[in-house]
Amino acid sequence: MKTRYITIDLEIRSHKPFSSLATFLKQQDTYCEVYPPNEHDPYWTINFSFEPLDNPNYCIEQHCQWLKSMPNDAKQEWDEIEHKCVNIGYETCSEPWAFTELLSPSIIKQLAEFNLGLGLTLYPVN
Repeated sequence: MKTRYITIDLEIRSHKPFSSLATFLKQQDTYCEVYPPNEHDPYWTINFSFEPLDNPNYCIEQHCQWLKSMPNDAKQEWDEIEHKCVNIGYETCSEPWAFTELLSPSIIKQLAEFNLGLGLTLYPVN
């Protein structure tokens, strides 16, 4: 098995609830859940999985286009959220010897326009 891209998640954590934004996100994915603060995590949290598509550049580009349609009330909540991150997941193994994934400058620019951080999660297979 070779190292490969598997998924992209949108991670949101906020000290305040974001019901308008959650409603907007649920229009795209009815399975996304908002978790309220609890004794282990003081944040309102949502982890929204993007359709993986073929590669992270295309996936992020498609979802940034969709995020541009965000209604004003959801956009206002979005702008107030402390932690917004696109997290790219990879299954990793020892083949190939080195693995490189290029995110294009236009994708980095789109992430910056949404004030989105970029995370990487590596899931070891072996």
